[in-house]
Amino acid sequence: MSDESNTMTEFSILMRNNLRFSACDTPDKPTTEPHRELLRVELRDNLLSIAEERDVAAPGNTIYARRTMSLDGATVFTILPEPPPGIHNSRFFGAIGTVVLFDAEQQRRLKTTGIDKLTGDWRGWMFDAEEVPN
Repeated sequence: MSDESNTMTEFSILMRNNLRFSACDTPDKPTTEPHRELLRVELRDNLLSIAEERDVAAPGNTIYARRTMSLDGATVFTILPEPPPGIHNSRFFGAIGTVVLFDAEQQRRLKTTGIDKLTGDWRGWMFDAEEVPN
């Protein structure tokens, strides 16, 4: 079902994130205290990118996710385990998981749960981020 009123427009925003780690078999249950970080979140067509905002000239690790479902007030994305076709990014962060982006007139929110093998062993993590006001 396609509903154009639920389609988010393209954007590039900063979000304050609370990153928490978890076990890979229960990535939605945190095992650590939140770590605060700043993220650059961009939507272009159906591709969402989430990158650590370290320096405009040198962004940090980047997660890519593909839009999979539009809901009333939210859009769901699937995190890509490989870079999207045509994207070459040395800071690509391979993971699997789900992103839910809540659309709001004033301040967007983002909830993400995923797993990766960056440290050699599978680990889970979650984001709870909100848009930084202009």
